[in-house]
Amino acid sequence: MAIKYDELDDAFNFVCFGQPYEHQAFLCKETGKIYWYSEFADSPDELPADIDDPKYIEIPNKKQLGLGKKISFSICP
Repeated sequence: MAIKYDELDDAFNFVCFGQPYEHQAFLCKETGKIYWYSEFADSPDELPADIDDPKYIEIPNKKQLGLGKKISFSICP
């Protein structure tokens, strides 16, 4: 499965916009298609009924990745 970096970056930025879980994106590992969901707008695609299936990966919010000050101090001496 090939995924374009720009599409994945767009999905990540979409998920990071606003509060956690206001916007979600899911990547299908089988097809490479990204499904978008927002609480506040019409989504371009309907989420599949089996979105909880392990073949879908939820794109994480930047806060879920723990990329804050704490990790910066652990990297820098």
